Order: sequence, then C-alpha cells, then structure tokens
Amino acid sequence: LILTAIHLTGYAQSEQTYIYNIVTMNQSLTSKKYSVNVDDGIKNTPLKNNEGKTIKFKTPAAIVNYFLSKGWELISIGNDISGSGSAVSSVTLTHHYMIIRKPCTKKELEATIQQGTE
Repeated sequence: LILTAIHLTGYAQSEQTYIYNIVTMNQSLTSKKYSVNVDDGIKNTPLKNNEGKTIKFKTPAAIVNYFLSKGWELISIGNDISGSGSAVSSVTLTHHYMIIRKPCTKKELEATIQQGTE
C-alpha cells in the first residue's frame, strides 16, 4: 500500500502539462495557396514570418510539417462544413482545422488561461 501511494504521488508530480493551439487552414480561391490562423487561447491571428508577412503554404501537409518542425504535436485534424441557400442558389463553406499541442510549464498554461479569459 505504501509503495502504491509513493508511485501515484510520483506520477502526479511528473505529469506533463500542455498548451494547445487551434490552427485554421484557409485556401485562396485565386492562388490555391493556403494561409493559416492560429488560435493560441489569447488571440486568433494570421501566421506571419519575422518580417510581418503572412506565411503561405502549397498544401495542407506543408502546414502540418511546419508546425511539427517547431516542436508542436499533432492531436487532430478536422473539417467544419457550413452552408446556406435557397432553391435557386446555395453556398457551402468548408473550414479545415488542426489541433496541436506543445509541452509547457503549469505557470505558462495558467498565464495563457488568465490572458484568454475575461
């Protein structure tokens, strides 16, 4: 019984904390390239390079590889389909998104929660 308690206490202390982001992929109708918005729990903004320009990707796989190279872990990819219309015309929009996570400290997670809530 004592060994079990020590083991469970050690597990609770070593449990990893993660911060999650939601990445929305947007395809341009004219250039067929993709841009992304990143929801980091504080704000939802376009992904930009160091010069402040929006980063464009050729394919969704390029987006996944980009975030993996930055240390993010892919959790899920999905679609959200919405539409409206009438008997004459209709519009359907498909939004692609992925959920990613990265290890962080409990303090970093708490700061993100604090900044992301009112």
